[in-house]
Amino acid sequence: GSAARDTIFIATDDGVDVVFGFDPASDVLDLEWNINSTDINSPAAALAATFEFGWALVDLGDGNLVVLEGLKKDQITAANFTFHDPSLVPLGLADDGMLF
Repeated sequence: GSAARDTIFIATDDGVDVVFGFDPASDVLDLEWNINSTDINSPAAALAATFEFGWALVDLGDGNLVVLEGLKKDQITAANFTFHDPSLVPLGLADDGMLF
């Protein structure tokens, strides 16, 4: 993460992603709708899939996880999740988190 708001895009079959410097006050995880054929398609569902094992982990099914380094589950809220339709996301992503 950086000092600015960061958007981290997570897609189906991304495996285990470790996110360093995630700021729960401003950063978001942008998940693919129904990622990995789960029913995770709302912030509440993503929050329900979040647990703690040392750090906050989001279980995205089929062995895919997002690890939020240094954060506890209670620091993550529904506001930290957004969703995208994978057919609408361009292939490139700029360093500042803006799509191009």
